[in-house]
Amino acid sequence: MGVIGCDLYDNDVAYDVKTSFSDMIYSGISCSEATANVISDFQESLQDNDDCPIVWIALADVQWDMGLLLKNVKKRAIKEIDKLVTADVYENCDFKFDFFENIKRIKYKLDSPMPSKVKIKKSPKIYPSLWEKGDIYRIQLAADRLQYDSVKFLKDRWLMLQVVDIVEEKEKASVYHRPVVRAYISNDSGMPDISQLTELEAIVMFESAIYGFEYRFCITDISELNVQDYHYCGKSILQSESEMLIDIKNIMHFNIEGLANELAWYYYYLKRELNY
Repeated sequence: MGVIGCDLYDNDVAYDVKTSFSDMIYSGISCSEATANVISDFQESLQDNDDCPIVWIALADVQWDMGLLLKNVKKRAIKEIDKLVTADVYENCDFKFDFFENIKRIKYKLDSPMPSKVKIKKSPKIYPSLWEKGDIYRIQLAADRLQYDSVKFLKDRWLMLQVVDIVEEKEKASVYHRPVVRAYISNDSGMPDISQLTELEAIVMFESAIYGFEYRFCITDISELNVQDYHYCGKSILQSESEMLIDIKNIMHFNIEGLANELAWYYYYLKRELNY
């Protein structure tokens, strides 16, 4: 135990207990769990006659400050304060009197009404993307994936999806990492491989007077179950970062469910109807 002054937190054990407990609370851990963790983490100090009182007093003090003081912690801390006057560690310290005055003030504080419980901003739940930047996936436009009659002529052709970026989108208390993709379609039923990507026709999502043709779109709600039909082909070399700059609000979003059908429709509508 290191002691450099008369304040409780001039003791390094007290400081470590306070920091450990408050860090856990602010990370979203409950008071009871954080308390159990402190007791477990400071077992060595709790076995030491001089450090044990400091652990309990510091724990009670920080809990009171955060409006979280547990009854059993308060009871034990007050008991340790009453015993602390006999602790040999302060016997020859010049600041013994001032230290005990400060400890007594903590005892009075623990018996006073606590402040309001500290408000903890919960960390958002993060959903990572199952697909990575540069990944290429392939899926065939089987008949059961083409729901619109207008796109039935595309049956058995292939779509290849190139992940060009991963974007972060916040929705309420959650953060989703989602793939931004370019889609390519084959001319026939022959299964393309990764080396043929540049030979395939890119599917246009829309045309902007400012940005021109936009080929990229964002895929939502990807899970282990609903991507099983997409075959991983390997990694691709992406364009320069300046070409990949993207405003996520300006691109279309598609749910992974029914994606093949939607892409087939966009290909048909924009190419056949609008002559893109």
